[in-house]
Amino acid sequence: MKIAFDGIRFTSRPSGISNITISIINALAHNFDDIDIYVFTNGALHPKVKELLIVNDRVNIINRPFGVFPGIKLLWSLFNLNRLVTALNPDWFVEPNFVLHPFFLSKNIKTILFIHDLVVKKYPETMELVNKIHIRSLLGSSLKRANLVWCNSNHTKQDVTHYYNEYIKNKPLFVGAGVNPAFIQIATQLKQENIESIIEGFSITGKYMIFVGTLEPRKNLKFLLELFQYLYKEYTLVIVGMAGWGKEAQSSFYLDKDSPAYEKIVFTQYISNQELAALYKGAEFYICTSIDEGLGLPLLEAMACGCPVIAAHNSAMIEVVEGAGATVKGWEVASWLNAVNRVKFERENLVARGYERIKVYDWNNIIKRIVYILNSV
Repeated sequence: MKIAFDGIRFTSRPSGISNITISIINALAHNFDDIDIYVFTNGALHPKVKELLIVNDRVNIINRPFGVFPGIKLLWSLFNLNRLVTALNPDWFVEPNFVLHPFFLSKNIKTILFIHDLVVKKYPETMELVNKIHIRSLLGSSLKRANLVWCNSNHTKQDVTHYYNEYIKNKPLFVGAGVNPAFIQIATQLKQENIESIIEGFSITGKYMIFVGTLEPRKNLKFLLELFQYLYKEYTLVIVGMAGWGKEAQSSFYLDKDSPAYEKIVFTQYISNQELAALYKGAEFYICTSIDEGLGLPLLEAMACGCPVIAAHNSAMIEVVEGAGATVKGWEVASWLNAVNRVKFERENLVARGYERIKVYDWNNIIKRIVYILNSV
């Protein structure tokens, strides 16, 4: 079997969608000797992608930049990708980026469209304008043309069924995503002295809480920083993530720089997987105040590192966290402070439950299920 991937995001520093795609490719390469994998890109792989991606004689990177305006990724997706996929003629083509850009593929080439969330329908005001227009105008037709729709969570599957049911009738919907095994291995191999050294390198002292994610409106950092006004005497707040868009891209916008809480916040921006695992392991708890998550990969990463999780009781965070961490309904500060106290007193139990929960999100099992379906379609 030949499976091809749109790897346009692999030329940039990896984030959520890239990490999911890397996990899929690695799991395929690890579990199946009879599957040849092809990844189309419009440039060289980013060094961080190279570190994470398995590349062997069955994983082929095909770098074919678009001759005109090579820096404009959308042009490559619209005009070059279709030609490349058609020439290869794979059994399956995987589009991990919401929109199925090859518009004129042969019916012999079956397609998989990966949906990470439906923020574009539910909270469009939290998205960048160009990205919102692009996805919203093409998502329906992409779902209609796809042979199989892959959702990262049951919550996302429910959203797809709710908003796009007319496009997916009689179409198989698959659910599955998890933590990259390479990340878990890094976390497992970390020694205590390495963890302490990394934490010290970020000038973090004492107990701290951690949030990980792109700094953008959907993450609701405004509420997190308001909540921190009640917690700074006991904890430092460590925020790991690259600037995205909106006011959250400059989170200090929400802070009074004369407030004593301001001195207790550490912004790390992008960090390595080893550093991230160390910060999870050293934290008292992970906290997520997002208004919507298609999956919430950092929640699972935190659990894999033995870090208890507190999350908003909404979207996919319910299925990921409930029963293995603390979820909070609504935005009353008192409710969130109660959750912090619960984690403090039930920490050992919640850590154990977190380790159990991530077993449900094992990529090796997920990939075996999807390949069974691909062979059956």
